[in-house]
Amino acid sequence: MLGLETEYLVAFVPLRSPPSRWLLLNSVEEAILKLGPACEAENGGYFLANGGAVSFESRRERRDNPVLELATPECTDPWQILRYVRAEEVLLGRVAASAERTLRRHGHPGRVVFGRSNTDWLGRTLGSQENYWIAWRDPWGRALAGAAAAGSLALVLACVDAFFFLAAHAAFKLSAFVRRSLRGGRNGVYLGLLRAGGRAARLPLSRAGVWWQGLQRFIRQVLVAGVEPVLGRLVLGNLTRDLAPFLATRQIFSGGGALQFDGTAAPLRLSARAARITRLWGVSLGQRGKAAFDLKPFVREPLSLLRRRKRLCVAGADSLMCETARFLSMGTTALVLTMLEEGARFPEARLSDPVRSWRRVSACGPHAALRNRDTRARTALEIQRLYLGRAMMHFAGAGEDSLAGQVLRLWKDMLERIENAPASLWGRVDWATKKMLLDGLVFSHGDWKRYGAYGVLFDKVRRRLPEDAPLTGIDRETVRLCLGPRGVRAFAPLLEDGEEFARQRALYLAAAKLNFGLHEISRRGGYHQQLRAAGEIPALIDEEDAARAVTQPPASTRAAIRARAIALARDRSDVRASWDAISVDSLKMRVTMRDPLLTL
Repeated sequence: MLGLETEYLVAFVPLRSPPSRWLLLNSVEEAILKLGPACEAENGGYFLANGGAVSFESRRERRDNPVLELATPECTDPWQILRYVRAEEVLLGRVAASAERTLRRHGHPGRVVFGRSNTDWLGRTLGSQENYWIAWRDPWGRALAGAAAAGSLALVLACVDAFFFLAAHAAFKLSAFVRRSLRGGRNGVYLGLLRAGGRAARLPLSRAGVWWQGLQRFIRQVLVAGVEPVLGRLVLGNLTRDLAPFLATRQIFSGGGALQFDGTAAPLRLSARAARITRLWGVSLGQRGKAAFDLKPFVREPLSLLRRRKRLCVAGADSLMCETARFLSMGTTALVLTMLEEGARFPEARLSDPVRSWRRVSACGPHAALRNRDTRARTALEIQRLYLGRAMMHFAGAGEDSLAGQVLRLWKDMLERIENAPASLWGRVDWATKKMLLDGLVFSHGDWKRYGAYGVLFDKVRRRLPEDAPLTGIDRETVRLCLGPRGVRAFAPLLEDGEEFARQRALYLAAAKLNFGLHEISRRGGYHQQLRAAGEIPALIDEEDAARAVTQPPASTRAAIRARAIALARDRSDVRASWDAISVDSLKMRVTMRDPLLTL
């Protein structure tokens, strides 16, 4: 059982004046609801006609870029995942066209663009979350301890939220009472307060609210940071010690590619997500660092730890455009999880530091040497071959046309291509495709080393400029003002030649445009979509099948029941749903579907 959640940036390319952020988001939301039947989700967002879900993130934070998260319905194999990811592209193309018409009526002509990117233009991390429904049960003592830890954390976080909410509500009521009294009262006490505390009467409550919310987030994160290591070891420790080496090295074919300017000679990384992974297990509550495995589902539902089947969330995955890489990424992970469920173990692959190894593979590539717990060093490619060899023995009885046979054949072919024919990875692996396109730009302006050096400079300048200030008009004087005397001394050799400065600035902007254009999903299509339509990049799912998947749920999972309820609802507001339940308000009925394989 598989599922995939993908975050999309929402952007607008104006012809004249850009719309407000509020108008852009509401135009997109209105377009989604116009395109077909949908019902409200209990935790926010909507469930769609095909059983998948859509929700908005970062909606209340002004400086955050708008993010739209789309989740596929429950699927039973990687082919279905590809089908519904392509359906998301079809849906977003239709949403873009409808939203553009709405914005044009409001006087804002232009293009609505969605980015299946792993970072936004301010460096904030996005990505995908892979979900696997696994049959895994630890000893009862360990499961009970994990459930108790998850339940205790959930209870403490709920108490913290309740305290801050009640305290803020009481402060608001007291402030309103004092303000009314100061405005209208002739009482001497109030007049004294007015003279002595006039400043207090004019306190900016919005700023105080930001401080209060910041304190609440800080306390929550401190509590979570203290419990995460214990909870992770109890809940996933036995599973992840054999799964983490596979996922850390899986980047050699599942990395989305990223430009990271940190002074190294090669700024291209295999994965954008890897650099932001700071711990193996975590409860994602808005922390800067990301975890490879998300424990939030267990905190939300601690009793799920006592069931044999539970949801495993792999949060250290990149958003991918190449369908071959996505199929292989989730297909191989499903095979490895099946092997672990059936008792297979990989002690020879266990890493001494999985998190550091994750980042090392991203920076150094397939031949990065990783330290194992047995003090031996193996490369990422060798570890993948180790898993492949064990999988071929485990699934030796599977036919070549079976799903396991298809995944194993493609897995073996991919590792051979990575080792012997990297040029053949074009259109099959995201980071390799991105590198080949960037090579054409970089070598026409010099080399990767010089591009990386100027990239560090322009990255520093971009962070210090206002968000709406373009780099196209930045000259050397502006750079000197942004960097200050110390920064100018550090980058003095790069500021001497005006022509070279202008050439490298143009390269930096062109590479950034290419990097985002490859991940663009829009009405006319981004670079990757255009290459695929022209036959330059292999496509595993055709357009007609993807268009049908916009409204057609998988017949083999509970998504079909959810989609049927949405289609039969006379009023969108009458039906509310979650992943495992459907509520019909008019009938006062609630149907629970804990088994994902439940069908009509």
